[in-house]
Amino acid sequence: MRHRDTVRGHVGTVVRIGTCSGTDTDKFRKFGLTPAKAKAVKAPLIAECIANIECRVIDYVKKHDLFVLEGVRAWIAPDSHKRRTFHAVGDGTFVADGGRFSHRALMVEKIPPGL
Repeated sequence: MRHRDTVRGHVGTVVRIGTCSGTDTDKFRKFGLTPAKAKAVKAPLIAECIANIECRVIDYVKKHDLFVLEGVRAWIAPDSHKRRTFHAVGDGTFVADGGRFSHRALMVEKIPPGL
């Protein structure tokens, strides 16, 4: 499989993880993820990620249903130089290795009108 196709598959998984609730879904089990022990917070790291940021909630803005986080520790996989990253553009599309691709159909309920 070409690298770009592999990245697309990971993005699809990330979108699915982000659009379901941990309240009623064991995301580690459903998506085949491996929890790893964090050093500064109780929440687990995700072993399959090339980087993790341990965060604490420092504020909650009820009006916007927004949690404000403080990064307290960062972790990066020792072999991360061998992997590529992808980035959300914010409108349901993503960029990886200079190519742009869409997962808007998976995120339609989360994208604000007009984007």
